[in-house]
Amino acid sequence: MTKMVRGRKSVARQSTGSRLRRTWATTVEAITAAESDMEKQVKALLKRNKISTKDASAMFKDLSSLVGRERKKALREFESRLSAIQHRALNALRKQIGNEPTPSAAAAEARLDAISRYPELPKTANTSPGAPCA
Repeated sequence: MTKMVRGRKSVARQSTGSRLRRTWATTVEAITAAESDMEKQVKALLKRNKISTKDASAMFKDLSSLVGRERKKALREFESRLSAIQHRALNALRKQIGNEPTPSAAAAEARLDAISRYPELPKTANTSPGAPCA
């Protein structure tokens, strides 16, 4: 859905879900970039300090497991936040639906409003149905 703004290009509205997906994709890209940067640094360290490949392999395994744990943790947090947002939206929708009057309730409310406009009926009037007015 696009929204036209005076004299400017249309601005695309984004839902909360799409915004969260974009943020999640950015986070994954940042983690992947940090991982590749760390790999480059370790390779440079290997060349400079002449560390064995076994040590480097152990470092990579430790790093990969750490990154994997952090990814899982971030995914769980993302899912919990998304479910909280969905829960709030669903509750708001339920509340809105519950507040809408049914046709019979609206008719009863209209009758009560009409009666409340006439606080006291004349005492001489016969209020029984079908009785002639005096």
